[in-house]
Amino acid sequence: MPTCFSIMPFGEGYRDIDRILHEAANTAGLKYVRGDLSKRPGSILAQIVTEIRQAAVVVADITGNNPNVFYELGIAHQILGPDRVVLITQAMEEKKPYD
Repeated sequence: MPTCFSIMPFGEGYRDIDRILHEAANTAGLKYVRGDLSKRPGSILAQIVTEIRQAAVVVADITGNNPNVFYELGIAHQILGPDRVVLITQAMEEKKPYD
């Protein structure tokens, strides 16, 4: 089954968007995957790279300018290209590090 890999910070403020993305992915016929939910042993970074490679689409929530999110986003852009990576934010007034 094709997957939607989600990149977002951890925390209370992301539960609603996580639920919305999960429901949207399921509606689109995609399995919803988040790297921090993996229960496999081994390097989390290697697992994230594998999940990104296998993803049909990656959705990255850049709210809060989290460095880990930006790192994974860069990996996703390199592997999938920008056409299969969707950026979202919950705070339009927040200054973003790029245009």
